[in-house]
Amino acid sequence: MKIAITGHTSGIGKYLFNELSKEHDVIGYSRTNMFDISDMDDRMKLLMDVMEQEPDIFINNAFSSVNVHAQTEIFKGIFNAWERNENKTIINIGTKGTLDKESERPYITSKTILRDLHLEKLVKVGRKCKLIHVSPSYTDTPMIKDIKLILGREPVKLTVKEVGDIIIMCINMPKHVEISDIMISRTDEADYW
Repeated sequence: MKIAITGHTSGIGKYLFNELSKEHDVIGYSRTNMFDISDMDDRMKLLMDVMEQEPDIFINNAFSSVNVHAQTEIFKGIFNAWERNENKTIINIGTKGTLDKESERPYITSKTILRDLHLEKLVKVGRKCKLIHVSPSYTDTPMIKDIKLILGREPVKLTVKEVGDIIIMCINMPKHVEISDIMISRTDEADYW
């Protein structure tokens, strides 16, 4: 199987890239190899490369603090090309933080826009590609290095392995099974709210 992933050099993306590379052909896209999703030209270059590489699965993981629509624009481009293809899967990585409708943080805004579009495309008549949206709670990645300052406390966190293994489980589901929307959190998380 061929898999493409954005944000493959850090956090959840790095874990997925390393684990999936053991058994699959994995293509990574990040700033380190000249694919900065905040840049429109780089997003177009990424979409063109994905179409040329023809992966079976696209993992839309990277976030841009510069352009909150970047991840959603990538999803739109891949979906428009793949929506009628039953052999393709798009996995969008969001956040459980989208439940916080009052947040004005760019990360939450970006992931909320992505989830809303995912839900819209999920019910599109004639869609054949699989759509999976994964919304982990606080995960021990560089993305939340300043979260203690925002929350005023250190939250309990999932590990990248815990989140990554659930994404891999979704990938390994039988072809006729679609886990369209999954939220991941720790069972002791409620103790910290």
